[in-house]
Amino acid sequence: MEMRKRLRHSILEELYNIYFKTGQGKKTNSYTKFNDIETRLAYEYLLSKGLIAEKNEGGNNFRYKITAIGIDVIEDSIQMPGL
Repeated sequence: MEMRKRLRHSILEELYNIYFKTGQGKKTNSYTKFNDIETRLAYEYLLSKGLIAEKNEGGNNFRYKITAIGIDVIEDSIQMPGL
């Protein structure tokens, strides 16, 4: 369970850093980009909690971006169970 929490938090931190460096999200070629089930499930969890957003940019191109709530979680403005 702790490994999953760390994975979700590291994904949020990565998307936070990308957002504040580029103003955009992380681009990926498709959902199959996630090599393992744990990473895919972590993204699905973060999406369902509203901490990240997924945008289809056409075909198999997706962009994952941290939301305002996700930023608050990373900056410790709010606490979210499960992270």
